Amino acid sequence: MIRKIVVILIFMVSFFSEAKEYKGTIGKYEIYLYMDFINEESVESYYFYKSRLKNIKLEGKLEDDKIVLHEFFTAIEDEKELFRLKREGENLIGTWQNGTTVLRVALTPIKDELDTFKKDRITFIRDSVQKVGARELVWLKEKYSNQSLFRLGNGFSKAERFFLNPRLDEIHKENALTELDCQGLAIEIKPRLISDDYFSFTTYSTVYCGGAHPNHNIKSYNFDFKKAKEIEKIEALFPYLDYKTMIYKKYKSDPMLDKECQYFETDHIDIWDYIDWVLTEKGIEITPSFPHAFKVCEQPFLLTYKEINK
Repeated sequence: MIRKIVVILIFMVSFFSEAKEYKGTIGKYEIYLYMDFINEESVESYYFYKSRLKNIKLEGKLEDDKIVLHEFFTAIEDEKELFRLKREGENLIGTWQNGTTVLRVALTPIKDELDTFKKDRITFIRDSVQKVGARELVWLKEKYSNQSLFRLGNGFSKAERFFLNPRLDEIHKENALTELDCQGLAIEIKPRLISDDYFSFTTYSTVYCGGAHPNHNIKSYNFDFKKAKEIEKIEALFPYLDYKTMIYKKYKSDPMLDKECQYFETDHIDIWDYIDWVLTEKGIEITPSFPHAFKVCEQPFLLTYKEINK
């Protein structure tokens, strides 16, 4: 009995020391699995099929010398994505069950491969072409996540395509990995300004990665074609622009503003410290940042180029 307790304690200590990554099979299907031991009993985990890359989130616990995992927000008795695993040396063996289907599981430890594995397999497929005046935006779809984003096509110069398309690749890959890692991601992408000097677009996203509610986000991207540079801060383009004062003077008496949002109350002034901003044909749209419970208050305030250049 004492020997059994010692073996279980050694097992728990060795696993509890760090997160673990594995690759192996469920039946004939190749999978990758990640486990993070929150404490001596609780485990947070996910796995994905090699052919799909989409995370399936799990939770579970240690039971003596075994690990029992099941689909997040379900119970063991629901028998959804139910793993019953036992250690054999450094490997894990056991079963996977989904309803009445039971398959054998065999897993081998790996080191820091999961993120790299996914990134290396991101695949862009040409989808459609959107004409914007004399220019074309070529839309690509990522194979595993189904996320879409455009690239610069005909009508843009070689230098413009060489500068911006690699950055669009990065953004597209980030969106794809977010979709694959989380429970869901919905993105609306809207080009805002396409000119000889600038290119801007905004993404409106809803992402659920766990927790009680999804996150709603606005993210704009502004690029300077002439300088071949992404414009991170509004001050880089307009160093002397006091947008807070200008917006206050222009909109403080606007009857259409929701009073509950308190855009111009002194105790809410920090909402203007972390803004989203984007170049448009008419001017600059500036959106204040609100905490999660007040995301509905995130609306754009326009300052026209005429107003800015006074």
